[in-house]
Amino acid sequence: MKARAIENNRHSRPEQNNRERLSLSRLHLLYVFALPLALLTLGGCFSSICEDLAMLEETREVVFVGDSLMEIFSTTNCRHVAGNLGLLVGKRIPSLAEGGARLSGGDKTEIPVQFENAKALALEAGTPIRTVFFDGGGNDVLWENDMACLRPDSDACRGIIDTVEQEWVSLVETMWQEPSIENIIYVGSYELQGIWIPYRSAFKELMSRIRERCAEHGVIYVDLEPLFEGHYHELIAMDMLHPNPAGTYVIAVYIREILAAHGVTL
Repeated sequence: MKARAIENNRHSRPEQNNRERLSLSRLHLLYVFALPLALLTLGGCFSSICEDLAMLEETREVVFVGDSLMEIFSTTNCRHVAGNLGLLVGKRIPSLAEGGARLSGGDKTEIPVQFENAKALALEAGTPIRTVFFDGGGNDVLWENDMACLRPDSDACRGIIDTVEQEWVSLVETMWQEPSIENIIYVGSYELQGIWIPYRSAFKELMSRIRERCAEHGVIYVDLEPLFEGHYHELIAMDMLHPNPAGTYVIAVYIREILAAHGVTL
């Protein structure tokens, strides 16, 4: 059944595009209601929601893995994407994401290893994983081969992007091999700002390829670029790379909208 669903996805781009347009058409509502609420609620202090999350029942059917986009604020005030989404859906969603993590290499737990660890924890809890959220690939582009992608047209950078694409496909195929998994959601990147602009071209190329691979492999793609466009000053941290607490909240609301458009419940 899963293989059939993936195959159907390959031949249903109009339907998928309609779902994406449905979600994007709600962006104005998100900014009318969700963003002001986030800014009002968070204020200048970014109060913790850890106690609120602790009161919720934890699910092992859903998990986040990835890098700092998924991890940021997880250990300070629990306002990471999984924490915000958990409050929205009324479940405490575990996240094994680590800042600085890559698909391959680096000094953090590689994202494929995070997924294996998540499987082990779910097995221990007796609840197989049903839905996986992940991001990744950005750190591979930023730091691999002496920051070769500062020169996006170089052979070295093209080779890095090719490798990241292959590793991404390998990870997704590994995920789909798990019989319990019904949904895989990849959270893409927004347009790089500030001092990171020299990497923008390489990131766009990587995200373009991953978006195509998502369509081929039955993965839901969450495109953050239209979400953040025109609102970077409200949603990006001072480092001009990571989302601030308002940003992670808006990402979570947007994810919930996209899941609803695809008929996915958590």
